[in-house]
Amino acid sequence: MSIQMVKGTSLSLLTNLSLDPEEPPTKKIKVDIKFGVNATKDGRSDKMGQEEPFVYLPEDHPDIVNIRKFFNLSPTFPTTDLFVRNATGEPLRAIYITSSLVKEVLERNPTIRLLNAGIRLFQRQPDPKSGAECLWRVHADGLSLIDAFMRDRVVTANVDEIWELLRTGAQFPLVRDLKPGLREQVARLKTGGFIIRVDPSKSERTDMKIPFSMPMWKSPASVKYAP
Repeated sequence: MSIQMVKGTSLSLLTNLSLDPEEPPTKKIKVDIKFGVNATKDGRSDKMGQEEPFVYLPEDHPDIVNIRKFFNLSPTFPTTDLFVRNATGEPLRAIYITSSLVKEVLERNPTIRLLNAGIRLFQRQPDPKSGAECLWRVHADGLSLIDAFMRDRVVTANVDEIWELLRTGAQFPLVRDLKPGLREQVARLKTGGFIIRVDPSKSERTDMKIPFSMPMWKSPASVKYAP
């Protein structure tokens, strides 16, 4: 088998195929595999610039300063690696994060075209009437990355408390209806995003032993599981 890289967005595989080892090799078959943002259904290339750019945010951007203060993020959290995917360069709906190495590659190669890179870390919550100081919440995709850096907006719960929170199926469970231990912690929080850290190791309801966290949003009178 020979592999030939074809200029553009196709990878051509030239190989002799035969179902019977006793038969002589059949003629060569060329298979074109289209990939990348240039690929289209009919095999033609799209015009350049269809994908939204990767724009890294400065550390002193007002939204980044607000997020760092609201969640009291550790000083070691790499806010220099946060970016958005839109031509304006402003955080409109989501903020993503990459490693410093990926950031360097993107900045050194401004014409490189990528479909995806990084992980969604923060999501803007469409709740402007809530009066929240920060309308950004932690997204489930990046929760495991930022959990250890959060020093505020964190509550703890056991499996029974989480079970009661989720089993009703209510989209916006009232704070007053939460289990006492969880209710007291949530009631002390201001409106906005927070996370619940759960340790299931002492529960008889599940065999799970590994702690996990849940991204949440608190409105004035209710909470919402917000993945």
